[in-house]
Amino acid sequence: MKYSTIILSAIFSAISITSFAKDDIYSQSITATFASPEDAQQATVRILPFPENKKIAYTTRWDDTNTTHRLTAKMLAERNMFASIYLCGEHFSDAHKKAFSEVLELGGAIGAHCVSHPHLENLLPNDIFREIALERAFLESNFDRCVVSFVLPYGSMSSPLDSNVAWYVGMSMVHAGFRFNPDSIIPFKRRYNLSMPMYHSYTFGIDDRNPQRSRMESNMKTARARIKKKAEPAITLGIHSWQNNEARKRLGQYIDEFKSDDFWYCNANQYVAYRTHALKAQAKKFAVKGNIATFELRRIPATNLGDDIPVSIEFSKKPTSVYLGDKKISDKNGYYNIEHYENRKTPKKIGLIKFDENKGKMLESNKFKGLKFAFDFDRENAILSVKTSGDAWAKATGLRVRWIVPPCFDKPVDSVMYNGKTSMTKKLKPNKMKGTEGFAKAFAEGNMLVMAQCDFIYEGTPARVWLTYIDKREVAESNGVRDQALHLGDFDASQNDVETFKKFSMPKSLLTDFAGCKWTKKSNKSMRDFLADFNGFKIMAKYKNKQMSYLMCADFEAERNGEHIMYSSSKIRQVYVNGKLMQPKGRAKVELQKGKNRVLVVLDNTALKANGLMLAIKDGNKMLPVSTPAVK
Repeated sequence: MKYSTIILSAIFSAISITSFAKDDIYSQSITATFASPEDAQQATVRILPFPENKKIAYTTRWDDTNTTHRLTAKMLAERNMFASIYLCGEHFSDAHKKAFSEVLELGGAIGAHCVSHPHLENLLPNDIFREIALERAFLESNFDRCVVSFVLPYGSMSSPLDSNVAWYVGMSMVHAGFRFNPDSIIPFKRRYNLSMPMYHSYTFGIDDRNPQRSRMESNMKTARARIKKKAEPAITLGIHSWQNNEARKRLGQYIDEFKSDDFWYCNANQYVAYRTHALKAQAKKFAVKGNIATFELRRIPATNLGDDIPVSIEFSKKPTSVYLGDKKISDKNGYYNIEHYENRKTPKKIGLIKFDENKGKMLESNKFKGLKFAFDFDRENAILSVKTSGDAWAKATGLRVRWIVPPCFDKPVDSVMYNGKTSMTKKLKPNKMKGTEGFAKAFAEGNMLVMAQCDFIYEGTPARVWLTYIDKREVAESNGVRDQALHLGDFDASQNDVETFKKFSMPKSLLTDFAGCKWTKKSNKSMRDFLADFNGFKIMAKYKNKQMSYLMCADFEAERNGEHIMYSSSKIRQVYVNGKLMQPKGRAKVELQKGKNRVLVVLDNTALKANGLMLAIKDGNKMLPVSTPAVK
């Protein structure tokens, strides 16, 4: 028997979701037949909090571009669980692509972990945004999968010398379009002091190399207790795929031991997509005729949610049949899974066009031959524009642009290119949200990334092309250690000489070559001015069992005699100030003389995993200016 349906047109009104982004919504018509007209009149419908009415979402998190993720994914798949892997980089080797494709084939998902795995707090605000946002475009175009979750490298997101860093990081995640941040036990809103929500989970590890049953037990207990007190009903197990075969086997055993019927085992994208529907979608009765009731399901397209997972609904009265349009839907344990319409699903092919040297020029997509885009950004006037051309646009419909911009701007509403249009422009507005005072000045310095996420239907299938552009701007010379400090090294630590180091740290002393090395400047303009460039990762291979040393020296100008506060990285081994040796403590009191003061720091193997060194002295709230020591 064929039932009449009420087809509800797509609605392009905007509703608030898990970020500042405004998502279009659309409606589906569900027709249910009941045993009697009375049942049809009384029947209500609800969206289940999780599929199969589960109570807690259980995801996993595995960081870094590591081919061993495939082994983790296999171990999880044997337990009907899924790996969510958080990757870094723009280009991936064939081995990496093969391994990560296996993870996806096993039901996993991909998340972002920055372009280069930096300490974000070390970077200029524009570079923080670039590291976070650009990786999303890189990953999506490499693997043709949506990326909606993000985790921090090193878990670091704050600086003792700039209280705004947490804002820069949190706002960059939101503006980049991420919706899930399984980073710690602290909810996103509290950790970043931001009013907008982002999905969060109780995230824990049980020792990446040597899994501990006791830690699994205690974390599971804590997670359940927090959820019972109204924390988000989600847990995430991780953090790195560093286990050997024996340790991976034990990890699986502990997972089995603490399995539960109330867990919904899902990947990060599934969690985001379903949780959004559970919180934001609406299902209600639209009309009743006899024993047939028509219900309206208003929902967000899968396009920006990362997964095509259906939404599960339940009727208060048992229907004899249920249809989505003309398609019959069978029940599953009394629940009905409502699929997205095909043209509202996630993009199946995702391209990328970089306009760094070709701003405003018309370039062809490598994945959609015949589709051409131009992307332009007028930074001075804060205007973005996208243009299209090419014969292949006859195969495409419904171009919708999501503008991805740094958080010094308000997050713009999407633009829709209707039939016949070939261009669109967006005037950006300054971000005036409370707490963003000073953002415009902070983001004025350095290279600025802007992106356009272009979604459309191509030959009947959802598709996406990323447009990216980096507007380059020189960073001015600063009076901080970034631009003024001198570096010497690396060299074998057996050549360390305390008396020479004391002499080097005397304010009027001329620096001389030491241990066969010369003093040089090493300015990295992507860093904050209170950070000196040091990349221990590049020299790690030289010092496996040997001890290394590395020196850095700078002069600080004080306006008075007396006590000041020195801030230094925990990786610094020794600090010499005006000829005296003191042990660094991260934040320490130091006696200075009026005028020039010399600081010499010594690094050892503890710094081999550092990629930036903080060194600054403050007098109250004022940072002391730095100058370059004289060299003989």
